[in-house]
Amino acid sequence: MAILKFISRTYPVSGNCFGSVKRTINYITNPVKTEQGRYVSSLNCPFHPSQAFQKMKHTTIHYGKASDNPNNRLGYHWTISWSPEEKVTEEQAFEVAEKFCAAVLPEQEVIFSVHNDKGHMHAHIYFNSVNLYSGKKFHYSSGDWKTVFQPALDQINQECGLQTLEESTGIPLESYSKKRKKPSRYGSLIKRKESNNPITGSLAITNIIKSHLRKQKYGWI
Repeated sequence: MAILKFISRTYPVSGNCFGSVKRTINYITNPVKTEQGRYVSSLNCPFHPSQAFQKMKHTTIHYGKASDNPNNRLGYHWTISWSPEEKVTEEQAFEVAEKFCAAVLPEQEVIFSVHNDKGHMHAHIYFNSVNLYSGKKFHYSSGDWKTVFQPALDQINQECGLQTLEESTGIPLESYSKKRKKPSRYGSLIKRKESNNPITGSLAITNIIKSHLRKQKYGWI
């Protein structure tokens, strides 16, 4: 099984608008945790940490979305975690993370990685809040975890020969949804490949995911 968690949102810090963005990217791409960068990749930006940071910063400034306002959402940090009992390999986790980003974040600048330094396999995802093509801010509603994002992750896990959350635990998404914690403002955390376009292929995206992406494209905020 794999479970998606919304870890934190990054906001400007005093005297350094993009400091929290840089620290989060550096954390998730830490060579010690990613087999010296072997399991780091990206979507719509370079996979190198400093280059990804500069690209996201440039996009944010280009669309006039950079400000020191403490409520200015600069980016999002999510994780995908697997149960230790499932014995997921780094390659499997990397494939799932790559397909997930392409399916639900096709127009965001994303950098993601797989960490194998814990007792369970897990992937980190960080993405710019500003849409690369429209300049609009990313938005999700409180119920989107159970109706859009976790179902998309479950579907991709099935395609990769892994179990869904409900198949593994017998617990419906509704029950998990009620137990989830809200993401922090910044969080307690401060196969290498680059792609400049969304990943193409036979990935089936449900109608509800398409509906969510249309809302992003035509603008909620």
